[in-house]
Amino acid sequence: MNTLKRLGISTGFLICAAALAHCSDTTSMPTMTDMSVAMDLAQAPDLTVAGPTVTTISPSSGLNTAATVVTISGTGFQQGATVQIGGVAATNVMFVSATQLTATVPVKAATCGAAPVVVKNPDNLTATSPTGFTYRPATLTFGTATSLAMANNPRQVIIVDLNKDSKPDLVTANSGNSSINVGIGNGDGTFKTAVNYSLGAGTQPYAVAAGDIDNNGTIDLITANNANNNISLRLGAGDGTFTTPTTDKFNVGAGPYDIALGDIDGDGKLDVVVANDGSNNVSLLVNTFPTFKTAVSTTTGNRPQGLVLADFNKDQKLDFATADSNGNSITVRLNNGAGGFGTLGSTNTNVTAPNYLVVADLDGNGNLDIATPNGGAATLRVSPGNGDGSFAAGSTTALPAANGNRWVTKGDFNLDGIVDLAVTNSGNNTLSILVGKGDGTFTVQAPITFAANVTPKHLSAGDLNSDGLVDLVLADPGTGTGVVQIVLNKCN
Repeated sequence: MNTLKRLGISTGFLICAAALAHCSDTTSMPTMTDMSVAMDLAQAPDLTVAGPTVTTISPSSGLNTAATVVTISGTGFQQGATVQIGGVAATNVMFVSATQLTATVPVKAATCGAAPVVVKNPDNLTATSPTGFTYRPATLTFGTATSLAMANNPRQVIIVDLNKDSKPDLVTANSGNSSINVGIGNGDGTFKTAVNYSLGAGTQPYAVAAGDIDNNGTIDLITANNANNNISLRLGAGDGTFTTPTTDKFNVGAGPYDIALGDIDGDGKLDVVVANDGSNNVSLLVNTFPTFKTAVSTTTGNRPQGLVLADFNKDQKLDFATADSNGNSITVRLNNGAGGFGTLGSTNTNVTAPNYLVVADLDGNGNLDIATPNGGAATLRVSPGNGDGSFAAGSTTALPAANGNRWVTKGDFNLDGIVDLAVTNSGNNTLSILVGKGDGTFTVQAPITFAANVTPKHLSAGDLNSDGLVDLVLADPGTGTGVVQIVLNKCN
Protein backbone atom coordinates (compact mmCIF):
# COMPACT_ATOMS: atom_id res chain seq x y z
CA MET A 1 0.00 0.00 0.00
CA ASN A 2 2.84 2.38 0.73
CA THR A 3 4.01 2.01 -2.86
CA LEU A 4 0.57 2.85 -4.13
CA LYS A 5 0.37 5.90 -1.96
CA ARG A 6 3.71 7.09 -3.33
CA LEU A 7 2.27 6.75 -6.81
CA GLY A 8 -0.67 8.91 -5.85
CA ILE A 9 -3.28 6.14 -5.92
CA SER A 10 -5.75 6.04 -2.99
CA THR A 11 -6.01 2.73 -1.13
CA GLY A 12 -9.57 3.60 -0.34
CA PHE A 13 -10.33 3.79 -4.05
CA LEU A 14 -9.09 0.25 -4.46
CA ILE A 15 -11.20 -1.08 -1.56
CA CYS A 16 -14.30 0.61 -2.86
CA ALA A 17 -13.64 -0.75 -6.28
CA ALA A 18 -13.69 -4.23 -4.82
CA ALA A 19 -16.84 -3.70 -2.76
CA LEU A 20 -19.12 -1.29 -4.57
CA ALA A 21 -21.99 -1.44 -2.06
CA HIS A 22 -20.02 -0.17 0.89
CA CYS A 23 -16.68 1.49 1.61
CA SER A 24 -15.40 0.56 5.04
CA ASP A 25 -12.00 2.24 4.61
CA THR A 26 -11.74 5.62 6.22
CA THR A 27 -9.78 6.90 3.24
CA SER A 28 -11.77 9.30 1.10
CA MET A 29 -12.88 8.63 -2.45
CA PRO A 30 -10.27 9.39 -5.09
CA THR A 31 -9.89 12.94 -6.24
CA MET A 32 -9.58 14.07 -9.86
CA THR A 33 -5.87 14.54 -9.23
CA ASP A 34 -5.53 10.95 -8.13
CA MET A 35 -7.29 9.79 -11.28
CA SER A 36 -5.11 11.94 -13.56
CA VAL A 37 -1.90 10.58 -12.06
CA ALA A 38 -3.10 7.03 -12.52
CA MET A 39 -4.00 7.68 -16.16
CA ASP A 40 -0.70 9.43 -16.84
CA LEU A 41 1.20 6.45 -15.48
CA ALA A 42 -0.79 4.07 -17.60
CA GLN A 43 -0.08 6.07 -20.74
CA ALA A 44 3.59 6.90 -20.05
CA PRO A 45 6.10 5.40 -22.55
CA ASP A 46 8.49 2.68 -21.52
CA LEU A 47 11.90 3.92 -20.52
CA THR A 48 14.59 2.41 -22.80
CA VAL A 49 18.21 2.08 -21.77
CA ALA A 50 20.45 3.92 -24.23
CA GLY A 51 22.94 1.77 -26.09
CA PRO A 52 26.63 2.53 -26.62
CA THR A 53 28.07 4.75 -29.34
CA VAL A 54 31.48 4.64 -31.05
CA THR A 55 33.04 7.94 -32.09
CA THR A 56 36.74 7.26 -32.79
CA ILE A 57 39.28 4.44 -33.03
CA SER A 58 42.93 5.34 -32.50
CA PRO A 59 45.03 4.45 -34.33
CA SER A 60 42.53 4.08 -37.15
CA SER A 61 44.78 1.78 -39.21
CA GLY A 62 47.48 -0.84 -38.85
CA LEU A 63 49.34 -3.52 -40.79
CA ASN A 64 47.34 -6.66 -41.53
CA THR A 65 50.17 -8.74 -40.07
CA ALA A 66 50.45 -6.87 -36.77
CA ALA A 67 48.43 -7.08 -33.55
CA THR A 68 47.61 -3.40 -33.20
CA VAL A 69 46.39 -2.06 -29.85
CA VAL A 70 43.61 0.49 -30.34
CA THR A 71 41.70 2.85 -28.09
CA ILE A 72 37.96 2.99 -28.79
CA SER A 73 36.21 6.17 -27.67
CA GLY A 74 32.48 6.69 -27.40
CA THR A 75 29.67 6.61 -24.84
CA GLY A 76 27.71 4.08 -22.84
CA PHE A 77 30.40 1.39 -22.58
CA GLN A 78 29.89 -1.19 -19.82
CA GLN A 79 32.21 -3.41 -17.84
CA GLY A 80 32.47 -6.70 -19.74
CA ALA A 81 31.90 -5.18 -23.21
CA THR A 82 33.24 -7.16 -26.18
CA VAL A 83 34.70 -5.90 -29.46
CA GLN A 84 34.65 -7.34 -32.97
CA ILE A 85 36.76 -5.96 -35.84
CA GLY A 86 35.93 -7.13 -39.32
CA GLY A 87 33.74 -9.90 -37.87
CA VAL A 88 36.56 -11.32 -35.71
CA ALA A 89 36.69 -10.97 -31.93
CA ALA A 90 39.34 -8.58 -30.64
CA THR A 91 41.48 -9.76 -27.75
CA ASN A 92 42.55 -8.11 -24.51
CA VAL A 93 39.45 -5.91 -24.36
CA MET A 94 39.80 -3.62 -21.35
CA PHE A 95 37.07 -1.42 -19.86
CA VAL A 96 38.69 1.90 -19.03
CA SER A 97 35.56 3.99 -18.52
CA ALA A 98 32.07 4.47 -19.90
CA THR A 99 33.68 6.46 -22.72
CA GLN A 100 36.79 4.38 -23.45
CA LEU A 101 37.86 0.82 -24.22
CA THR A 102 41.17 -0.65 -25.33
CA ALA A 103 41.52 -3.76 -27.47
CA THR A 104 43.99 -5.68 -29.60
CA VAL A 105 43.04 -5.86 -33.28
CA PRO A 106 43.09 -9.43 -34.64
CA VAL A 107 45.75 -10.21 -37.23
CA LYS A 108 44.14 -10.73 -40.67
CA ALA A 109 46.91 -11.43 -43.19
CA ALA A 110 45.91 -10.87 -46.82
CA THR A 111 43.01 -8.64 -45.69
CA CYS A 112 43.10 -4.98 -46.69
CA GLY A 113 40.77 -2.02 -46.42
CA ALA A 114 38.20 -0.76 -43.97
CA ALA A 115 36.76 -3.13 -41.35
CA PRO A 116 33.71 -2.39 -39.16
CA VAL A 117 34.25 -2.10 -35.40
CA VAL A 118 31.37 -3.42 -33.24
CA VAL A 119 31.13 -2.87 -29.47
CA LYS A 120 28.64 -5.10 -27.60
CA ASN A 121 27.69 -4.49 -24.00
CA PRO A 122 26.65 -7.29 -21.60
CA ASP A 123 23.02 -6.14 -22.00
CA ASN A 124 23.40 -7.06 -25.73
CA LEU A 125 23.10 -3.47 -26.94
CA THR A 126 25.65 -2.69 -29.66
CA ALA A 127 27.34 0.16 -31.51
CA THR A 128 29.02 -0.07 -34.92
CA SER A 129 31.61 2.07 -36.67
CA PRO A 130 31.37 0.84 -40.32
CA THR A 131 34.83 2.04 -41.38
CA GLY A 132 36.38 2.08 -37.96
CA PHE A 133 39.70 0.34 -38.62
CA THR A 134 41.70 0.02 -41.83
CA TYR A 135 43.96 -2.97 -42.48
CA ARG A 136 47.03 -1.82 -44.41
CA PRO A 137 49.03 -4.20 -46.64
CA ALA A 138 52.27 -5.30 -45.05
CA THR A 139 53.99 -4.98 -48.42
CA LEU A 140 52.91 -2.65 -51.22
CA THR A 141 52.69 -4.86 -54.31
CA PHE A 142 51.18 -4.44 -57.76
CA GLY A 143 50.30 -7.34 -60.03
CA THR A 144 51.24 -7.97 -63.64
CA ALA A 145 49.59 -5.56 -66.07
CA THR A 146 46.70 -6.79 -68.18
CA SER A 147 45.61 -5.24 -71.47
CA LEU A 148 42.17 -3.93 -72.38
CA ALA A 149 41.53 -3.14 -76.04
CA MET A 150 40.63 0.45 -76.86
CA ALA A 151 40.73 2.43 -80.10
CA ASN A 152 43.86 3.56 -81.90
CA ASN A 153 46.50 5.55 -79.98
CA PRO A 154 44.79 6.33 -76.66
CA ARG A 155 46.28 9.57 -75.32
CA GLN A 156 44.43 9.74 -72.02
CA VAL A 157 42.37 7.42 -69.83
CA ILE A 158 40.04 8.39 -66.96
CA ILE A 159 38.09 6.42 -64.35
CA VAL A 160 34.46 7.37 -63.75
CA ASP A 161 31.14 5.68 -62.89
CA LEU A 162 29.04 6.36 -66.00
CA ASN A 163 25.95 4.24 -65.26
CA LYS A 164 25.45 4.76 -61.50
CA ASP A 165 26.14 1.16 -60.53
CA SER A 166 28.99 2.10 -58.15
CA LYS A 167 31.46 0.26 -60.41
CA PRO A 168 34.30 2.16 -62.09
CA ASP A 169 34.21 2.54 -65.87
CA LEU A 170 36.98 3.65 -68.25
CA VAL A 171 37.01 6.32 -70.95
CA THR A 172 39.87 6.95 -73.38
CA ALA A 173 40.60 9.81 -75.76
CA ASN A 174 41.96 8.20 -78.93
CA SER A 175 43.94 10.47 -81.22
CA GLY A 176 44.63 7.70 -83.75
CA ASN A 177 41.04 7.42 -85.01
CA SER A 178 39.52 10.62 -83.54
CA SER A 179 37.19 8.96 -81.07
CA ILE A 180 36.46 8.14 -77.47
CA ASN A 181 36.06 4.63 -76.12
CA VAL A 182 33.87 3.64 -73.18
CA GLY A 183 34.56 0.44 -71.23
CA ILE A 184 31.85 -0.41 -68.69
CA GLY A 185 33.32 -2.00 -65.57
CA ASN A 186 32.25 -5.32 -64.06
CA GLY A 187 33.51 -4.27 -60.62
CA ASP A 188 36.21 -6.95 -60.46
CA GLY A 189 38.94 -5.26 -62.50
CA THR A 190 37.55 -6.48 -65.81
CA PHE A 191 35.51 -4.51 -68.33
CA LYS A 192 32.97 -5.15 -71.04
CA THR A 193 33.99 -4.75 -74.67
CA ALA A 194 34.64 -1.08 -75.25
CA VAL A 195 32.16 0.98 -77.27
CA ASN A 196 33.58 3.53 -79.69
CA TYR A 197 32.14 7.01 -80.29
CA SER A 198 33.48 8.94 -83.27
CA LEU A 199 34.22 12.65 -82.90
CA GLY A 200 34.64 13.28 -86.61
CA ALA A 201 37.61 12.80 -88.90
CA GLY A 202 40.77 14.67 -88.04
CA THR A 203 39.82 15.84 -84.55
CA GLN A 204 42.58 13.86 -82.75
CA PRO A 205 41.42 14.21 -79.13
CA TYR A 206 44.28 14.36 -76.63
CA ALA A 207 42.25 14.52 -73.43
CA VAL A 208 38.79 13.76 -72.04
CA ALA A 209 36.90 15.00 -68.97
CA ALA A 210 33.68 13.73 -67.36
CA GLY A 211 30.96 15.72 -65.59
CA ASP A 212 27.31 16.72 -65.65
CA ILE A 213 27.34 19.54 -68.19
CA ASP A 214 23.56 19.82 -68.69
CA ASN A 215 22.67 19.43 -64.98
CA ASN A 216 20.33 16.48 -65.55
CA GLY A 217 22.01 14.12 -63.11
CA THR A 218 23.99 12.07 -65.64
CA ILE A 219 27.66 12.13 -66.64
CA ASP A 220 28.64 13.76 -69.94
CA LEU A 221 32.00 13.69 -71.75
CA ILE A 222 34.06 16.52 -73.25
CA THR A 223 37.24 16.07 -75.29
CA ALA A 224 40.08 18.43 -76.20
CA ASN A 225 40.56 18.01 -79.96
CA ASN A 226 44.21 18.79 -80.66
CA ALA A 227 44.06 18.91 -84.45
CA ASN A 228 40.86 20.96 -84.84
CA ASN A 229 41.41 23.52 -82.07
CA ASN A 230 38.05 22.82 -80.47
CA ILE A 231 36.25 20.68 -77.90
CA SER A 232 33.55 18.05 -78.45
CA LEU A 233 30.59 17.32 -76.17
CA ARG A 234 28.85 13.97 -75.82
CA LEU A 235 25.75 13.86 -73.59
CA GLY A 236 25.27 10.85 -71.33
CA ALA A 237 22.04 8.88 -71.17
CA GLY A 238 22.84 7.70 -67.63
CA ASP A 239 23.32 4.07 -68.62
CA GLY A 240 26.86 4.36 -69.96
CA THR A 241 25.81 5.31 -73.49
CA PHE A 242 26.18 8.71 -75.13
CA THR A 243 24.39 10.80 -77.73
CA THR A 244 25.60 13.57 -80.02
CA PRO A 245 24.13 16.99 -79.26
CA THR A 246 22.94 19.28 -82.04
CA THR A 247 26.01 21.45 -81.58
CA ASP A 248 28.95 19.43 -80.31
CA LYS A 249 32.06 21.46 -81.14
CA PHE A 250 33.24 24.75 -79.62
CA ASN A 251 36.40 26.68 -80.50
CA VAL A 252 39.35 27.10 -78.14
CA GLY A 253 43.02 28.01 -78.62
CA ALA A 254 45.58 26.23 -80.81
CA GLY A 255 46.52 22.65 -80.05
CA PRO A 256 44.29 21.89 -77.02
CA TYR A 257 46.17 19.34 -74.94
CA ASP A 258 44.40 18.91 -71.60
CA ILE A 259 40.95 19.69 -70.24
CA ALA A 260 39.28 20.15 -66.85
CA LEU A 261 35.75 20.89 -65.60
CA GLY A 262 34.78 23.12 -62.69
CA ASP A 263 32.35 25.85 -61.65
CA ILE A 264 34.52 28.89 -62.30
CA ASP A 265 31.85 31.62 -62.08
CA GLY A 266 29.91 30.19 -59.12
CA ASP A 267 26.57 29.69 -60.90
CA GLY A 268 26.30 25.98 -60.11
CA LYS A 269 27.19 24.83 -63.65
CA LEU A 270 30.37 23.09 -64.77
CA ASP A 271 32.51 25.29 -66.99
CA VAL A 272 35.26 24.02 -69.30
CA VAL A 273 38.94 24.95 -69.00
CA VAL A 274 41.42 23.89 -71.71
CA ALA A 275 45.23 24.06 -71.86
CA ASN A 276 46.32 25.02 -75.39
CA ASP A 277 49.78 23.71 -76.25
CA GLY A 278 49.97 25.60 -79.55
CA SER A 279 48.91 29.08 -78.41
CA ASN A 280 50.49 29.18 -74.94
CA ASN A 281 47.29 29.93 -73.09
CA VAL A 282 44.28 28.51 -71.29
CA SER A 283 40.74 28.82 -72.66
CA LEU A 284 37.72 29.26 -70.38
CA LEU A 285 34.32 28.36 -71.80
CA VAL A 286 31.51 29.41 -69.44
CA ASN A 287 28.62 26.94 -69.47
CA THR A 288 25.35 28.30 -70.87
CA PHE A 289 24.02 24.90 -71.98
CA PRO A 290 23.13 23.90 -74.68
CA THR A 291 26.02 26.11 -75.71
CA PHE A 292 29.04 27.87 -74.15
CA LYS A 293 30.12 31.48 -74.11
CA THR A 294 32.94 32.38 -76.49
CA ALA A 295 36.24 31.17 -75.08
CA VAL A 296 38.27 33.67 -73.05
CA SER A 297 42.03 33.09 -72.95
CA THR A 298 44.61 33.55 -70.18
CA THR A 299 48.33 33.51 -71.00
CA THR A 300 50.57 30.75 -69.61
CA GLY A 301 54.15 29.65 -70.14
CA ASN A 302 55.42 28.00 -73.30
CA ARG A 303 53.44 24.91 -74.42
CA PRO A 304 51.10 24.15 -71.49
CA GLN A 305 50.21 20.45 -71.56
CA GLY A 306 49.08 19.45 -68.06
CA LEU A 307 46.20 21.32 -66.39
CA VAL A 308 44.58 21.19 -62.92
CA LEU A 309 41.87 23.23 -61.19
CA ALA A 310 42.15 23.86 -57.45
CA ASP A 311 41.65 26.56 -54.82
CA PHE A 312 45.25 27.60 -54.23
CA ASN A 313 44.59 30.74 -52.16
CA LYS A 314 41.70 29.45 -49.99
CA ASP A 315 39.08 31.91 -51.20
CA GLN A 316 36.56 29.17 -52.14
CA LYS A 317 37.09 29.82 -55.86
CA LEU A 318 38.77 27.57 -58.41
CA ASP A 319 42.15 28.63 -59.81
CA PHE A 320 44.28 26.83 -62.42
CA ALA A 321 47.83 25.58 -62.80
CA THR A 322 49.57 24.37 -65.96
CA ALA A 323 52.71 22.37 -66.64
CA ASP A 324 54.51 24.30 -69.39
CA SER A 325 56.58 21.68 -71.17
CA ASN A 326 58.82 23.99 -73.23
CA GLY A 327 58.75 26.85 -70.76
CA ASN A 328 60.27 24.78 -67.96
CA SER A 329 57.67 26.31 -65.68
CA ILE A 330 54.44 25.90 -63.74
CA THR A 331 51.97 28.73 -64.29
CA VAL A 332 49.35 29.49 -61.62
CA ARG A 333 46.52 31.97 -62.27
CA LEU A 334 43.96 32.89 -59.62
CA ASN A 335 40.21 33.23 -60.03
CA ASN A 336 39.35 36.93 -60.32
CA GLY A 337 35.97 36.48 -58.63
CA ALA A 338 34.16 37.81 -61.70
CA GLY A 339 33.74 34.53 -63.55
CA GLY A 340 37.24 34.21 -64.97
CA PHE A 341 40.97 34.25 -64.29
CA GLY A 342 43.15 37.26 -63.63
CA THR A 343 46.83 38.00 -63.90
CA LEU A 344 47.56 37.29 -60.24
CA GLY A 345 49.31 34.06 -59.38
CA SER A 346 52.83 32.77 -59.77
CA THR A 347 55.32 31.15 -62.11
CA ASN A 348 57.57 28.40 -60.83
CA THR A 349 60.68 27.85 -62.93
CA ASN A 350 62.25 25.09 -60.85
CA VAL A 351 61.04 22.34 -63.21
CA THR A 352 62.43 20.84 -66.41
CA ALA A 353 60.19 19.83 -69.33
CA PRO A 354 57.07 19.12 -67.23
CA ASN A 355 54.15 17.46 -69.02
CA TYR A 356 51.69 16.87 -66.24
CA LEU A 357 51.02 17.76 -62.61
CA VAL A 358 48.92 16.82 -59.60
CA VAL A 359 47.75 18.85 -56.63
CA ALA A 360 47.49 17.64 -53.02
CA ASP A 361 48.59 18.55 -49.51
CA LEU A 362 51.78 16.53 -49.60
CA ASP A 363 53.50 17.94 -46.51
CA GLY A 364 50.51 18.00 -44.15
CA ASN A 365 50.45 21.74 -43.45
CA GLY A 366 46.97 22.38 -44.87
CA ASN A 367 48.15 24.11 -48.07
CA LEU A 368 47.89 22.61 -51.55
CA ASP A 369 51.21 21.60 -53.12
CA ILE A 370 52.06 20.78 -56.75
CA ALA A 371 53.97 17.67 -57.85
CA THR A 372 55.47 17.60 -61.35
CA PRO A 373 57.67 15.02 -63.08
CA ASN A 374 60.64 16.66 -64.77
CA GLY A 375 60.69 14.86 -68.10
CA GLY A 376 64.14 16.11 -68.97
CA ALA A 377 65.82 15.55 -65.64
CA ALA A 378 64.62 12.17 -64.29
CA THR A 379 63.22 13.77 -61.14
CA LEU A 380 59.92 14.67 -59.55
CA ARG A 381 59.61 18.11 -58.00
CA VAL A 382 57.28 19.02 -55.16
CA SER A 383 56.51 22.74 -55.00
CA PRO A 384 55.07 23.47 -51.53
CA GLY A 385 52.14 25.87 -51.52
CA ASN A 386 52.15 28.96 -49.33
CA GLY A 387 48.36 29.08 -49.22
CA ASP A 388 48.11 32.34 -51.17
CA GLY A 389 48.67 31.10 -54.72
CA SER A 390 52.46 31.23 -54.50
CA PHE A 391 54.83 28.30 -54.10
CA ALA A 392 58.26 27.62 -52.62
CA ALA A 393 61.09 26.09 -54.62
CA GLY A 394 60.59 22.72 -52.92
CA SER A 395 62.58 19.54 -53.36
CA THR A 396 63.18 16.81 -55.91
CA THR A 397 63.02 13.02 -55.85
CA ALA A 398 65.15 10.94 -58.24
CA LEU A 399 63.32 8.82 -60.83
CA PRO A 400 64.77 5.95 -62.87
CA ALA A 401 64.41 7.12 -66.49
CA ALA A 402 65.63 10.36 -68.03
CA ASN A 403 63.67 12.02 -70.82
CA GLY A 404 60.58 9.97 -70.20
CA ASN A 405 59.10 10.89 -66.81
CA ARG A 406 55.95 12.57 -68.01
CA TRP A 407 52.71 11.64 -66.33
CA VAL A 408 51.76 11.48 -62.67
CA THR A 409 48.73 10.55 -60.60
CA LYS A 410 47.99 10.32 -56.88
CA GLY A 411 46.40 7.87 -54.47
CA ASP A 412 46.85 6.35 -51.02
CA PHE A 413 48.24 3.08 -52.32
CA ASN A 414 49.24 1.59 -48.95
CA LEU A 415 46.21 2.91 -46.98
CA ASP A 416 48.29 4.80 -44.43
CA GLY A 417 46.41 8.08 -44.88
CA ILE A 418 49.30 9.75 -46.72
CA VAL A 419 49.20 10.71 -50.41
CA ASP A 420 51.40 8.57 -52.67
CA LEU A 421 52.28 9.19 -56.33
CA ALA A 422 52.73 7.10 -59.46
CA VAL A 423 54.81 8.28 -62.44
CA THR A 424 55.06 6.73 -65.91
CA ASN A 425 58.55 6.39 -67.34
CA SER A 426 58.02 6.11 -71.07
CA GLY A 427 61.77 6.25 -71.64
CA ASN A 428 62.26 2.72 -70.31
CA ASN A 429 58.72 1.27 -70.26
CA THR A 430 58.30 1.35 -66.49
CA LEU A 431 56.04 2.79 -63.82
CA SER A 432 57.38 4.23 -60.57
CA ILE A 433 55.51 4.19 -57.23
CA LEU A 434 56.50 6.96 -54.82
CA VAL A 435 55.38 6.24 -51.25
CA GLY A 436 54.65 9.46 -49.38
CA LYS A 437 56.24 10.17 -46.01
CA GLY A 438 53.79 12.96 -45.17
CA ASP A 439 56.42 15.71 -45.24
CA GLY A 440 56.54 16.27 -48.99
CA THR A 441 59.22 13.64 -49.59
CA PHE A 442 58.91 10.09 -50.93
CA THR A 443 60.41 6.65 -50.93
CA VAL A 444 60.71 5.33 -54.50
CA GLN A 445 59.90 1.65 -54.91
CA ALA A 446 61.51 -0.56 -57.50
CA PRO A 447 59.77 0.29 -60.80
CA ILE A 448 57.04 -1.84 -62.35
CA THR A 449 58.33 -3.12 -65.69
CA PHE A 450 56.08 -3.61 -68.72
CA ALA A 451 56.55 -5.63 -71.88
CA ALA A 452 58.90 -4.22 -74.49
CA ASN A 453 56.10 -3.01 -76.78
CA VAL A 454 54.32 -1.06 -74.03
CA THR A 455 54.69 2.72 -73.94
CA PRO A 456 53.22 3.97 -70.66
CA LYS A 457 51.76 7.46 -70.93
CA HIS A 458 48.88 9.17 -69.13
CA LEU A 459 47.57 7.25 -66.11
CA SER A 460 44.74 7.40 -63.59
CA ALA A 461 44.19 5.88 -60.15
CA GLY A 462 41.10 4.26 -58.63
CA ASP A 463 39.73 1.07 -57.07
CA LEU A 464 38.99 -1.01 -60.17
CA ASN A 465 38.13 -4.32 -58.48
CA SER A 466 36.26 -3.17 -55.35
CA ASP A 467 38.80 -4.51 -52.86
CA GLY A 468 39.48 -1.20 -51.10
CA LEU A 469 42.89 -0.70 -52.71
CA VAL A 470 43.82 1.97 -55.25
CA ASP A 471 44.74 0.49 -58.64
CA LEU A 472 46.25 2.06 -61.77
CA VAL A 473 45.30 2.22 -65.43
CA LEU A 474 47.47 3.80 -68.09
CA ALA A 475 47.08 4.71 -71.74
CA ASP A 476 49.35 2.64 -73.95
CA PRO A 477 49.75 3.89 -77.51
CA GLY A 478 52.86 1.80 -78.06
CA THR A 479 51.13 -1.28 -79.42
CA GLY A 480 49.72 0.60 -82.37
CA THR A 481 46.29 -1.00 -82.00
CA GLY A 482 45.27 0.92 -78.91
CA VAL A 483 45.04 -0.59 -75.43
CA VAL A 484 45.13 0.44 -71.83
CA GLN A 485 47.19 -1.38 -69.24
CA ILE A 486 45.45 -2.27 -65.97
CA VAL A 487 47.72 -2.66 -62.94
CA LEU A 488 45.95 -3.98 -59.83
CA ASN A 489 47.13 -3.25 -56.31
CA LYS A 490 47.49 -6.53 -54.39
CA CYS A 491 46.81 -7.14 -50.72
CA ASN A 492 49.80 -8.88 -49.15
